[in-house]
Amino acid sequence: MKRIEEYLKENKLTLVSVSRVRFEHLPKTIYVTNYRVKFCPICSKPLNRNFTNALKISEDECVKINGCFCKNCDAFFGTDYSLLHYLANNSFNDDITFNKKYYLDNYAQYSRILKKSQSLLYQFYLSGERGMKVFSVVTDLNEVDESKSIIPYDTRRARVLLRAFYQKTSNVRINRQPYMIQRIKKPSNWESRREIYQDACKHVKEREMMDFEAPDIDASQIVSIYNGATPCERKHHIYDYRGILTVDNESIELYCEYCYECQKYFMKYKNYEKLLSKYGFFPLKLNVLFEDFSNGFFNRRDKSPLRLYGYCVNEEQGLSRQQRQKILAHLIDMKIMTKYEISNHLQMLIETNGKQYKNRYAVKKWREDNEFVNNYRLREHPKVEIKALVKG
Repeated sequence: MKRIEEYLKENKLTLVSVSRVRFEHLPKTIYVTNYRVKFCPICSKPLNRNFTNALKISEDECVKINGCFCKNCDAFFGTDYSLLHYLANNSFNDDITFNKKYYLDNYAQYSRILKKSQSLLYQFYLSGERGMKVFSVVTDLNEVDESKSIIPYDTRRARVLLRAFYQKTSNVRINRQPYMIQRIKKPSNWESRREIYQDACKHVKEREMMDFEAPDIDASQIVSIYNGATPCERKHHIYDYRGILTVDNESIELYCEYCYECQKYFMKYKNYEKLLSKYGFFPLKLNVLFEDFSNGFFNRRDKSPLRLYGYCVNEEQGLSRQQRQKILAHLIDMKIMTKYEISNHLQMLIETNGKQYKNRYAVKKWREDNEFVNNYRLREHPKVEIKALVKG
């Protein structure tokens, strides 16, 4: 015990009286790391990053160590490396287990790479079930060294890491193993290599888009209707798609564009009109970009959202009751609009426009359709037992 006390004294570490420390819950396993981690390397859940642990040196004194704590794993990740490394090699308490599995032995090496590499973009510090890894992504092939995890920017591993950085995500898979990004470092002379960085980003994005596939088109997708040029940035990458959507065993074909950067679907107004006239209703969620139709070409700002999907009660359109209610049923079944939204909108039309004599036939149709919506699949709703009614 004398050796430990001498070590603490030599390194000017302050001992604290046991009476001043609350030993409510102290983790039994201490993982030795050399920087604060954001996520638990074991369960990947967020850590308590301002946790202080206390280790008893004697019956009367203890030393405090800083780090991060995972409540789920009951694990402490200490950052006082020199102290913890010494204590791990000089066991003094059988109740505490030291684990150096997540310690980066070559931390000094990674720091040298960060300072000396002339083409380094980023250093990624990862943690996972099999320990921690550090990857240095460079643009100069002459600096690549697999033994030190210095990898070129255009490899698959580098693209996975850079994509995670662009998308601000922490979960990645390297060699089919899950990892969490704990820290990302960039070199100090960052401004001087910005041009290299931009070229690398462009190359990585092009390589990503070679294997790119747009998400499937289904009723959950929101399609933005526009007029004129595609409402995206000029440098965005737009792809043309021919979508096939099956509704009531009928294949509906539609043409649209997908923006790689915005991750959104767009459809030209003329394609929207053709689809609406051909099938009688629009089968996807709509987002009409009205600012593109300020010239009056698209005069639907004051019309109901139901009208945008093909629902109409005027005599010119000539939709039968069966056709109108089929459209409303599609909107409910495909979860484009809820029963409450449709019923509430129809009721609003009845109350606001129903008093006008010219709308006497429209009101009758709105009431028929509102009753249909309220009773549609009523038996499928969950049942609740009402025990009492209280007047509000």
